[in-house]
Parts: sequence; structure tokens; C-alpha cells
Amino acid sequence: MTARSPTPWWTGVPVTVAVGAGWIALAVANPTTTYHFAPTVLAAALPVSRRMRTEDRLSPRSLIVATSAGLGLALSVTAVLAWLGALAGPTFVGTPAAGTETVVMAAVGAVVAVAYGRKPARGNRANGTAEANNGEDPAEIEHPRRSTDG
Repeated sequence: MTARSPTPWWTGVPVTVAVGAGWIALAVANPTTTYHFAPTVLAAALPVSRRMRTEDRLSPRSLIVATSAGLGLALSVTAVLAWLGALAGPTFVGTPAAGTETVVMAAVGAVVAVAYGRKPARGNRANGTAEANNGEDPAEIEHPRRSTDG
């Protein structure tokens, strides 16, 4: 039997919706200004905020669902902004149009989200865990020094 996620399914949704709404509001108010990192932040908001609320890395299923939802929302907002004519600003990464740049930056956000979502918790790094060290913090374990006596 697999363990269930300790956080509710909607964890991170309010942050993601706020980022999306903020990007729409800014872009509609200033259509000739490009908010270059908004799609990156929006695509990563859901999986990153879910990861920040858990004790350990996200399960592969949870990570795929959260990243897909974040990327889908970023691409949906991009489509809405393009339809409204709110992506008329300059590009940052050398793409021919701001719409193309937002798709590229959303994909970057998804990659960042996957990397962060798979990152182990502090206590579960390669140097050991408290459970593996009889309840002691690995950073506090005294290591015997090598003797220089012959």
C-alpha cells in the first residue's frame, strides 16, 4: 500500500491562482510591458508550493500532476493574454514574439519545479538521516580523528 500525501490536494492552489491573476492584471494594464518571469513563476508555483508544505520530496504522481497543472495554467494564461493583445512587449530571450517567449519561460518553470519537487528533505540527504544514525542528527555526530601516532 502506498502512503498518502500528508497535504491536501489543493495545497498551493491559492498561491498559483494569485500569481496567475496578478500576471493577467499587470499584462492587461500594461500590454506593451513583458513580464518575462511571470510564466516561469506561474508554471512552478503549484508544485513548488506543494513541495514546500511536505516533509519530503513529492511522489512522482503528485509531481507530474502538479507540474502539468501549473504548466497548463501558464499556457492557458498565455493564450488569454495573446487573445487580449496583452503580449505586445519586447522579448528577453531573443524569441520572435512575446507569446513564444512565454511558452519557453513556462517550460523553464516546469523544469525548475520538477527539479525542486524531487529534491530530498534536509534530513534525508546522502549524509544520512536521524533514523539511520540512531536518532542523532548527522551533523552532531562526533567523528574520531585519525591518529598521527605511528
